Amino acid sequence: VQLNLELENRQQYIAEFEKSLDSLKEQAAQARDDSLRWFFYDYLRKEYYYYNVDSSAVYVDKMSHLAKNSGRADWQAIATVAQADISYSRFDYSSALNMFESVDTSSLSRTDMIGYRSLGMQLHKDILNYQSISEEDRRLLTEAHSKIKQSFETFYDESIECRMRICRWEIDHGNFSRAKEI
Repeated sequence: VQLNLELENRQQYIAEFEKSLDSLKEQAAQARDDSLRWFFYDYLRKEYYYYNVDSSAVYVDKMSHLAKNSGRADWQAIATVAQADISYSRFDYSSALNMFESVDTSSLSRTDMIGYRSLGMQLHKDILNYQSISEEDRRLLTEAHSKIKQSFETFYDESIECRMRICRWEIDHGNFSRAKEI
């Protein structure tokens, strides 16, 4: 019954969500400071990601442009991770992997490293599971995936996303007791 009520109100929820997005877009357009504009672009890209990936990509492009103009290495790294994530969501694993591997992580904050490593774990896992690759590439990707997973565990206590990705990795590798602990 509750689900039916929620489904009946779907259009109302969508209208409210789109109204909030319009408000964010307006605030981004009115922002007089690049840092504030960056904040709104990043927020909009995240909000749009599961709703409309093409719209998310528009804000990733705006972030990339802002990063290039600002000369900030941290913004450029975050924008590149976001571009890789868009390519990943479009199943363009090759482009996503190239972008992922090009990121200079030295300027990323601890929080941004969680996103970076989370994307890396999922990207490597999906390439291994769904792409036809040579045995040598499989070996290299498996090794890279394991290294990312190990380094990702340093963030275990900080991120639910981190724990969920590690749990999924453990399940995929038959480590059910470890997954249950997580």
